[in-house]
Amino acid sequence: MHKGDGTRLLKPHQIKIDASRFQFRSDANSKGVSGRLKGVSEWSPYYAGIILVYAEWGAEGETFTVVDGHHRVELAQRLEKAGADMSLRCFVIDAKDKTPKEARALGTLANIAAGNADPYDIAAALRNGSIAKADLKTLPKSSTEWRQAGVMAKIDRDVFNFASKLRLDPAFVETIAEEVNGKERQISALQAVSEIRPRDRAHAKHVVTSVTSLGFEYGQSNLFGNQEVMHQMRKRAEVLAMIEKIIRTDKAVFTKLVNERDRIEGAGNVLAADTNEARLVEAKAMVQFIASQCTFPSATSAALKDATLEWIAGKTKKQDAALYVLDTARQELIDGAKLPTPKPITIRA
Repeated sequence: MHKGDGTRLLKPHQIKIDASRFQFRSDANSKGVSGRLKGVSEWSPYYAGIILVYAEWGAEGETFTVVDGHHRVELAQRLEKAGADMSLRCFVIDAKDKTPKEARALGTLANIAAGNADPYDIAAALRNGSIAKADLKTLPKSSTEWRQAGVMAKIDRDVFNFASKLRLDPAFVETIAEEVNGKERQISALQAVSEIRPRDRAHAKHVVTSVTSLGFEYGQSNLFGNQEVMHQMRKRAEVLAMIEKIIRTDKAVFTKLVNERDRIEGAGNVLAADTNEARLVEAKAMVQFIASQCTFPSATSAALKDATLEWIAGKTKKQDAALYVLDTARQELIDGAKLPTPKPITIRA
């Protein structure tokens, strides 16, 4: 049965599944599905929507292959075999009008528009050219997923493939792409994040700083498989997290920095005075500064190493270790080191 809008009703058994041709999602099996609808035992036409199918003529006559809607077609076929009777409303893409590649692109875009694609899938489609830039004009691109996909579409191929294999939180991959330069270092950071499993993005940044600081001490290739080094990596990340917490919450520490305004501003860093927002901005600036100082041998990176080892050995408390690193970083600022920003950072007190 045809309609003037280009759709027709098809029975589930009339529709073929060929995931290798038309399914672009990386979490799908050979039938083009994940376990998303595994527990569903009844069909509801209200949730069925419209299936995209590709129509071709051959020895079997006219055949229809699902382009978008693999999960719904698989569910309908499963229920049909169990005795259910239903028809699926399908939008038919005729082989005379579109090639299989063009049909697959339409299916990819339909998935993305419906919110059924994760950043890895979107990035992969952008990287392999299965969707063209011109196609993207039809889609809203303001979501977090699009931002993350855009970052992952531009990173080195080996880095992307490694991240895809690990299936890390896209927010962590985005963080690594922004914070770490070089393929080897990015892959090391990905591996560290996969092993340490950060609590959130802020923790992931601290893990990345730990990887960087340990990398120039031990060499990137020697960071993994060594339990002692991995233990140091975890502990350094905890010290860095404590530094950020101290700056945000400890009034005495914050006041000390403000009291040194003249000397810090004399080194070219601008401090302003407005208390509430201040700790958030200062915390971010100082953590960025410490992270940048850990990309090469510096007083701050040495302090992070020494303070963490002292804490691991039980010779000091974590908070005292963090304060030591913070004092060292502050002194480096006073001595003329610059915050890693294109223009002077404004820290409101």
